[in-house]
Amino acid sequence: MNISSALPTTETKGQFTFERLHLSEAELHPIRMDLYHSKGSGFHIFRQFVPPALVEHMRSVWPKAELPPGFQVLPASDAYYPGCPNYYVRYPDNSLIFFNFLHAPPLDETTQEVSVAVHMLRNRLSGRNAFQDLAGRHALSYRVTLNRNFEEWIAPHRDFMDWDRRWEKGQFDPSRLQATLFLSDSGTDYSGNGFFFQTNDGRDITLGKQVPIRSGDLLIWRYGNLHSVENVKCNDDQFGFMRIIFPVHDLVDKPPRPPSIRTRALARVKHLIGRGRSVLGGLKRRFA
Repeated sequence: MNISSALPTTETKGQFTFERLHLSEAELHPIRMDLYHSKGSGFHIFRQFVPPALVEHMRSVWPKAELPPGFQVLPASDAYYPGCPNYYVRYPDNSLIFFNFLHAPPLDETTQEVSVAVHMLRNRLSGRNAFQDLAGRHALSYRVTLNRNFEEWIAPHRDFMDWDRRWEKGQFDPSRLQATLFLSDSGTDYSGNGFFFQTNDGRDITLGKQVPIRSGDLLIWRYGNLHSVENVKCNDDQFGFMRIIFPVHDLVDKPPRPPSIRTRALARVKHLIGRGRSVLGGLKRRFA
């Protein structure tokens, strides 16, 4: 069965791009129907939200950044606080994550400007104030991610759908939307699956397979629908699965206690071991 042929129209072509930041309420209505109606797909694609030149620019900036100035290695999951630095993580297979906040100096102003535009569009589609959660106690983090070889990067899960904690603010909110700006092409830059998503009526799709998607396309999707990133494969000649997502973090009141010298030293050793394993793995694949 061709799943994509059975899905409702879930894309916008030429009407809305990063360079033309305006959609009327009349244009928003059918997109909201795609996102929220039980017969809708639960997602909407803005084709070529950013032009190829901007895609190439962002692809050239982030993968080359080895612990850029102003960034710190992510120390813990509760390290987000008002005024915190941007963070960085490198994995043994050379997968990368950059956690960027608007209150910190940007590594790349183009990426930051595009990210603010994406967040404001998402807010409008979900019925929120366009400027909500740009900064403050609930703050946008535009997260640049590059995956190379991971069987299960993000296990299948749902966000903001904890029914047992529905009386706690923010724990159960079916209106929440997430966004993914694709900066890679399936089959060219990486193989395997990538981004999996379950539609509003329970159909399983993979972006880049059942539903075509290209670098520069912006995917807006329901955060509460089942989703994952799985089975990403990349050889030495491929770029990897690069994208930006846009989580909003609850910031803690104050910075966590600084790690001890021993903890920092161990983290640095693990980082160097990971880099060494990555280099050895690449050499083994090249000469195998």
